[in-house]
Amino acid sequence: MKKRNKLFAVLSVIIFLLAVFIWMPRLFGMNTYYVSSDSMEPAISKGSLAFSGQVEIQDIRVGEDVLVFTSPVNGKTFMHRVIYINETEQLIYTKGDNNNVADPVPAEFAACKGKVVFDIPFVG
Repeated sequence: MKKRNKLFAVLSVIIFLLAVFIWMPRLFGMNTYYVSSDSMEPAISKGSLAFSGQVEIQDIRVGEDVLVFTSPVNGKTFMHRVIYINETEQLIYTKGDNNNVADPVPAEFAACKGKVVFDIPFVG
């Protein structure tokens, strides 16, 4: 009986910690995303859980920030590094760190879901 109680306690703690990792950032206005490709290797590993926060276009840093977008091509969510911003047309040009070429179509800033603030490798 004692082993069952200990197992229950350990599982309860694990479930609680997972809930904290997943839901706590949302209290601070952040969203979580599972990284399903290796396009951002080595900066963000495939299988990571990425956390993003809101960002204004004037605060985006070219070459540094990784943004989360809805793809203008297929409607899927992706995250790539900003390589150029056309502020007049509010277009953001991106490229995956592990990709040889830039993304073929720029994303509109309106499609930006946020800036990746941090990630936890291999948790997603």
